[in-house]
Amino acid sequence: MNNKEILDEIQRNIEELQCAIIVDLQGNIIEHLASKSFFDEMISLDELKYVAKIVSLRFGIVDFDKILHGLEITLNDFSECIMLVTSLDRNILIVFVPRNANQTETSNTILQLKSQIQSVRTLFHEGKEV
Repeated sequence: MNNKEILDEIQRNIEELQCAIIVDLQGNIIEHLASKSFFDEMISLDELKYVAKIVSLRFGIVDFDKILHGLEITLNDFSECIMLVTSLDRNILIVFVPRNANQTETSNTILQLKSQIQSVRTLFHEGKEV
């Protein structure tokens, strides 16, 4: 599953999605999708790039995703939205939803997708056809 397919799957499965981005461990945005209102009302592209850099520092430099046998997901509750973050091998997935979104359902959707991605990558690395 490539980065665009991952974001398409997130968009199909999270109704309340405002924005989803995939960044590398240096905080560079690799792929993103966002509603027009997200950039008009919530955050500028420059601010989003800054958020990506901060998140990548937490995950990349100190291996935050490896602590206590592996961090699954973080929820960051801001005044106007919730940011959910998880690692995807050498990349990081960042998802923004409104504060009134069902956090548990959204987290579960992201974790299920992450599990699917890891299964496909494991099969690919083992040389099995998918």
